[in-house]
Amino acid sequence: MRDLNEANDIIMKYLRLDTHPLAVKFVSSDGGFPDRARKIGDLGIKIALCQATSIARRFGWIIAVSPADINCASGLLGFGWGELASGLNREEELANFMVTAGYIKDSERAKKTIEALPLLKMNMRLDIRAWSSLP
Repeated sequence: MRDLNEANDIIMKYLRLDTHPLAVKFVSSDGGFPDRARKIGDLGIKIALCQATSIARRFGWIIAVSPADINCASGLLGFGWGELASGLNREEELANFMVTAGYIKDSERAKKTIEALPLLKMNMRLDIRAWSSLP
């Protein structure tokens, strides 16, 4: 763990970042979160996955996120969380979102991006932590 803390110190010293670099860990159940993780579900709110990562980066917190904590359809689709209505295809819906939101120029590029995502088949929880918060 010392190597990550040293890496954090070097990155912050020489790059002078406004926020902490992140490490993300996938766990198979809520029991896999560290005791000091701040669980979004305990706050009684739902947020977008990008908001959870922003909180971890800005404040250096360990943030625990499960599918029940996320209110962003693209985040849920991207991680293979949640159910789609009958007749809908997860990859096609995610590709349509990427193009409509302006993240990717066209459907073909969106489909190639999705093919490179190994997360679509997983049903994991996220432990998002800033490097400076690692034990």
